[in-house]
Amino acid sequence: MARVWIDDLWLKNDNGVPPSSTAKRSLAAVSNPMRAQVPERWRSSRYGRGMRWRCRWYTIEGTTRRQHSKSFVKLSDAEAFKAAMEDDVRRGRYTNPADSHRKFKDVAEMWLRSKNNVSKGVRARYECELRVYVNPKWSDVPIGAISMDDVSQ
Repeated sequence: MARVWIDDLWLKNDNGVPPSSTAKRSLAAVSNPMRAQVPERWRSSRYGRGMRWRCRWYTIEGTTRRQHSKSFVKLSDAEAFKAAMEDDVRRGRYTNPADSHRKFKDVAEMWLRSKNNVSKGVRARYECELRVYVNPKWSDVPIGAISMDDVSQ
């Protein structure tokens, strides 16, 4: 199951003690964070500056685990992004933005390796169609450069 974490970039723990609910409510109630009743011990170095909320998630690329993040001004936006991201991963719709640079032939080889539950005849047909029709045109093209119009043609 995919996980997305939401971090508050303005508040931090003080020796393992998280900010009090009073401090959090005070910060949420004011438009200017400098007027909030938040003790210095819970203020991070970027308190009051920049976007407050950050969503973090990890992807596995080869054998390495890579962290990605996106920042938001409002907690509600971060929570909506988190829900959408977890839904995309659960349904198999998530794509890593870095994958758009991968060449078509590499992705096609991966796809072909994933076809374990097909008969030998179907597998042979897939290999033949890739070799004869698809790879001559698309093998060295990055996946992100292929549009729906290109496929239709």
